[in-house]
Amino acid sequence: MSSTEVVTGEMQKLKDTIEQLSQQLHESETRFYNIITTVDALLVLDKSCTIWYANPAAEILLGRGTEDLAGEKFDFPLIEGESTEIEIPKAGLASRTVDMSVAQAKWEGANAYIVLMRDITDRKRAIRAEVELKAKKEQERIKARAAEEIAQKNIELESVNKDLAAAMENLRASQDQLVQSEKLAALGRVVAGVAHELNNPIMGSMNYVEYCLERMEEDSPFAKRLSKAKRELERCARIVTSMLTYCHNSSDYQPVWNEESLNLKEMVADVGDLLARDRPGLTEEVHIVIPEDATINSIKSDELRQILINLITNAHDAVSNREVRRVVVHAVPAPEGINLTVADTGCGMEEDVLNRMFDPFFTTKTVGRGSGLGMAVSQNLIKKMGGSIDVKSKVDEGTTISIFLPSGNA
Repeated sequence: MSSTEVVTGEMQKLKDTIEQLSQQLHESETRFYNIITTVDALLVLDKSCTIWYANPAAEILLGRGTEDLAGEKFDFPLIEGESTEIEIPKAGLASRTVDMSVAQAKWEGANAYIVLMRDITDRKRAIRAEVELKAKKEQERIKARAAEEIAQKNIELESVNKDLAAAMENLRASQDQLVQSEKLAALGRVVAGVAHELNNPIMGSMNYVEYCLERMEEDSPFAKRLSKAKRELERCARIVTSMLTYCHNSSDYQPVWNEESLNLKEMVADVGDLLARDRPGLTEEVHIVIPEDATINSIKSDELRQILINLITNAHDAVSNREVRRVVVHAVPAPEGINLTVADTGCGMEEDVLNRMFDPFFTTKTVGRGSGLGMAVSQNLIKKMGGSIDVKSKVDEGTTISIFLPSGNA
């Protein structure tokens, strides 16, 4: 083989080698280009932090092309070996949050900084949204828990308030009872003295009047006057008796269970007949609606009669000036006793009158027509025997008084 052929062969080998290296260099450059163009935003800075190069992702992130960015300063501090979060403003748009990392490298034979920037705005927003959602859920849980605790506390508070209200009501009732007892004690002492001073002259006057009536002709004008005087003396005696009854110490009172029951309908009829002597029209205006077999044995007959007289008298007075004059006395058996009502179509009572109707000596009647003790005495008698009394009244409609009388066998 000649030397020419040898040289030619070596030249071919060198050419093949050069082509092979060129191909490898092209492939390497392609891979590098693909890397720097497809990774997150990448900037190449010189040692003075002047921008040399920006890949497409950096152009998008910064909103400017490489031609505009080249030669400008990168104003963010560079910290090698650490990841730093920075906010990159964008004209007319919200800023972007970027995770930035810095490393030194050679770029085209010169020392340079390679800055990698990853847009983490969406991730930060997602994290923030997740945190806010968790915080909202926690807040809602705390609110719900607080609402449950408040509701429970409200229930407990309502229970305490009810107990406190009941205690206050009991205390108020005890105070009222104490004040009432003190009033009755003082009144009793006064009344006892007055009754003692009045009874003797009243009874003496009554005897003189009866003595004179027995010796007079019935048609004598003086007999009529003496009869009026006798009725007035009897009224005085009744007032004194009512005062003594009201002031009677309840601790000394013992209910009397009658061996024979009182027929309630007969008792009401007898009281109606008694009152009708001085009250024209009462028989037609008072209606008795009571079963024939309605009986009661838990009260003395004279005490029951006194209660009925007071109730029917007041009801009849209430309808005296009304267009419709009607009083209904009604009774029905009840568990462990009997319910009695006296209802009228009278003028009714105002609230202030209704609240005071059981006060001793309180009356709305004219002077001489009432002592103000009838309802107070009736209430006392009913309570002492373990019964109850309730009043409902409306102005211009009438009044209904309901009484419960317990059975002596209860």
